[in-house]
Amino acid sequence: VRQPAPKKQMPLLRCLLFSCWRRRTPDAMFRVYAKLDELRLAKFSSCPSTGSKKADAAFAVSAFFVLAAKNPRCDVSRLRETRRTSLGEVQFVSVNRLQKSRCRFCGVCFFSKKVEIFRKKGILKGYEFHIEVFFVLLIFQPLQPNDLPLLRPYLEAQAKVCPFRVSDNTVGTAFMWRKFLSTAWAVTEEMLIFRVTLKNGKQYFTFPIGGNDPGKALDKLEEYCQKNDQPLLFSGVPEPGMKYLFDRYGNRLQYTEWRDSADYLYTADTFLSFPGRHLSGKRNHMRQFYRAHPAAVFRPLTKEDLPKAVQFIREFNARRAATEQRSAIEKEEGERSCELIENLFELGLSGGCLEEEGRLLAVSAGEISGDTLFVHIEKGDTGCPGIYQAMSQAFAQYMIREGVSYINREDDAGDEGLRRSKLSYRPCALITKCSVTVGG
Repeated sequence: VRQPAPKKQMPLLRCLLFSCWRRRTPDAMFRVYAKLDELRLAKFSSCPSTGSKKADAAFAVSAFFVLAAKNPRCDVSRLRETRRTSLGEVQFVSVNRLQKSRCRFCGVCFFSKKVEIFRKKGILKGYEFHIEVFFVLLIFQPLQPNDLPLLRPYLEAQAKVCPFRVSDNTVGTAFMWRKFLSTAWAVTEEMLIFRVTLKNGKQYFTFPIGGNDPGKALDKLEEYCQKNDQPLLFSGVPEPGMKYLFDRYGNRLQYTEWRDSADYLYTADTFLSFPGRHLSGKRNHMRQFYRAHPAAVFRPLTKEDLPKAVQFIREFNARRAATEQRSAIEKEEGERSCELIENLFELGLSGGCLEEEGRLLAVSAGEISGDTLFVHIEKGDTGCPGIYQAMSQAFAQYMIREGVSYINREDDAGDEGLRRSKLSYRPCALITKCSVTVGG
């Protein structure tokens, strides 16, 4: 025996049954356009029957809105599902959050963008109704750690279609800097867009990320900025994105290149073997380390190692803070490095350590995206000369596999010492990124 509908669903149910359905013939059906969050269609199978196919279909639509309105999270995977229920066949596409609006028939507020009545289509054991979900307006929401697995497909699609090879388009970087930049995200036209707030207080957007044409996503972003009365600003745009924006906006575009945020890109061989005369000093430093620490070995991090690795990084941060003045960016990087290690496996990243008789000497973490290994964290005991050369090579040898040709060791954040160190490894390219203003 099916239970009656919960009381909290009845107002919307009555709205649909008596305000909308009574205005149409029995052959009428709903086709709903809406924006919604995750919705498990299996819940429809438990909807109580009213004894009328027409009323059942109307109830299913009301349940759709009620259930969707309760979901605070987004399902951006654009899943296409078709499931048989007692009410017929439901066709469903989930892409984003609901947009609150009013029923144009009765004026009652509910979560949809548009409701239209059409003639019914083929019948499958009762009414066949279609709930079709797509983007109408961009809705940015704060980036949370559990969002990142949902966003990974867009990052990977970009790496396959047009590899930017920038660290900004990785799970690790998005996670580490989400609080410092107040990162929010939205998906439109199957393209991911991040919104960040820089220290000048202005909101900037990333170039659309994914495997589709960025033009349609930019159309929606322009509409969003226009309706919210804010300038169209981009941050961290790499060279391929700049070419596209130049072609689209022409003279309306103004840009500034950020040298401090340029990523250092190396060929994989650079760290696999330190080849050539110009890297002979790196090889010597590495040999010096292993002579002084013959028992040191590299091994991948396991879940049991994570607390120990986090403690190692905290001690590293404390030593740095005691001996030198650190910028806000350096402090943030130190704190978020610990957080990244704590969530290493939840984020789908990899890590490794150099260990000597149970004592950690160095810790590193990164990920592979497309043909590039991105090194997000590398911390070593500076009391061990050659530790960084040994760690960088060991981690590269562990991570590099067939199809991975490059290593991105991120930017220098304007630190002169770090800049000299990164340049000494002879990068094959500096991936510059620009901030962009699109004028009216």
